[in-house]
Amino acid sequence: MDTKNVSSTGLINPQLEAARAEKKQSERADDAREQARKQLLPGDFAVNLSEQAKDLAVSRQKALEIARATHPVREDRVAELKQKIQSGEYKVDAGRIADGMLAEAIRDKLAEDSQAT
Repeated sequence: MDTKNVSSTGLINPQLEAARAEKKQSERADDAREQARKQLLPGDFAVNLSEQAKDLAVSRQKALEIARATHPVREDRVAELKQKIQSGEYKVDAGRIADGMLAEAIRDKLAEDSQAT
């Protein structure tokens, strides 16, 4: 008898038992996939997605639902800016606007040049 797979109580090592159970479960899943494959009609094909891919698809769907349910205009931010403009607190930073315009013009020119070559 292989003593390293038996505990002091005479029972099979729990790790070995867990490995055996996992192997049986994997074999059952393989059998189920094989049965499903056999039921395909000629010209059909099967796709198996990993758990990670399934989780990603679920997450993407949830994000899409949230995005669709979210109003594109942030009413709270609009109200805050309106209040600042009316009270005279809103100050335009002309330098930041100019920097942004120049950065955008440079990006456009670089993109245009890269498409030309």
